[in-house]
Amino acid sequence: MCNYAGVGRFCQDLQVDPSDIVTLVISWHFQAATMCEFSKDEFVEGMEELGCNSIDSLRHKLPQLRSELTNEKAFRDIYSYAYGFACEKGQKCLQLDTAVAMWQLLFSEEGWPLVKRWCQFLETNHKLAVTAVGLCQDCPHRGRPAAIRRQQ
Repeated sequence: MCNYAGVGRFCQDLQVDPSDIVTLVISWHFQAATMCEFSKDEFVEGMEELGCNSIDSLRHKLPQLRSELTNEKAFRDIYSYAYGFACEKGQKCLQLDTAVAMWQLLFSEEGWPLVKRWCQFLETNHKLAVTAVGLCQDCPHRGRPAAIRRQQ
């Protein structure tokens, strides 16, 4: 098991900040069940799926992995994956601060012009944990999030 410190070292070896969106894309390919952890199977099978046999080969693939965020289907899959990935073990809801951080991360590269307003709206009006239904229903790629549509 590669824990928080191990994932930090992994990111350091990749020359990537752990908060970089590409680490989420890698975790998605590895099908990591928990944030900041990789099991041996997740790591080995993920590297194989990506066609990488070393950290160096994975580092060379980073631009390709980052570009997956521009593919709408891949983005939706990563977006949906992010919910379960970000939930604490045994929890079915994301704390609002975690959900906001995840939205900010997911839209850091692609850019959704309303992400800042969306997060402010939630922090002001929602103040509750976010369920999978809420997170996926409110995917901005499906148009404006439902809560904003209801306010207009």
